[in-house]
Amino acid sequence: MTYHRRQRTLEKQLWRILTLIGVSLIAYSANARHLKLYTYDIADVGSTVVTYTFDRVSGPKAGVAEGNPMLHEIEIEYAINEHWMQSLYFDYDYASSTTNFSGVREISSLKTEFNLPFSEKGKHFFDFRLNIEFSKALNSETSAYGETDAADTAEFRFIFEKNFENFTLILGPMFVQNIGGPSDLGSPIYGFANALLFNVSDKIGATLELHSFLGERSDLGRINNQSHVLVPNFDIRLTDSLGLSIGAGIGLTSVSDDFTLRVSFNYTFTPTRRRTL
Repeated sequence: MTYHRRQRTLEKQLWRILTLIGVSLIAYSANARHLKLYTYDIADVGSTVVTYTFDRVSGPKAGVAEGNPMLHEIEIEYAINEHWMQSLYFDYDYASSTTNFSGVREISSLKTEFNLPFSEKGKHFFDFRLNIEFSKALNSETSAYGETDAADTAEFRFIFEKNFENFTLILGPMFVQNIGGPSDLGSPIYGFANALLFNVSDKIGATLELHSFLGERSDLGRINNQSHVLVPNFDIRLTDSLGLSIGAGIGLTSVSDDFTLRVSFNYTFTPTRRRTL
């Protein structure tokens, strides 16, 4: 068997694995926020990346399940070295009043995240990156969904990336643990953010994402409580420094948000010494 035939066979096997994961394991939790996908790569050392993300939800199923929650997030990332990028986030929730909800307009949480790629890209079968995020709930601890008693959380994402000839595979198992707040800390909530990435051109990339929360360990077999969120997405490089991402989150089960419009802009500030080289 030639190398290319072996490669095609392996791609088919990995596609079957990803499909099974998407069909049988994808679930949803009211603790979910932005539908976020991470890859192995981080910014160049010394660079600062500022990202604004906006999510508009239609047909929400969490909380009071009314209105159109809008989630805003500003993220500032700084690449300290080749294996460490630190992030600071500000989340702002907006929701107009509805029959059962008085609405909310406030900064809802403050977050910091450690982004830690391991080894050199392409050195192992999978490139691996670990993300550790700590989130502090602020103000009235009420979300744009109308959920109350939001907890402080720690989130751990394990990001596996594999580049193939025609696409890139991302597998992103994760879990979230409450570490503080007004209610019981409970058990970890498990989930995934998996994707296939394709290069359309030098400036445009296409992504098909599957986002999930599996619930607590005792809930993993409760299929009726699980949700599927499929996100077709396009990444567009507008300039060398400015990028645009547009995605559409489509709920595939009765307990998913019906639709989420996701738009984000990112701008990279490159150190002067790099710009002049």
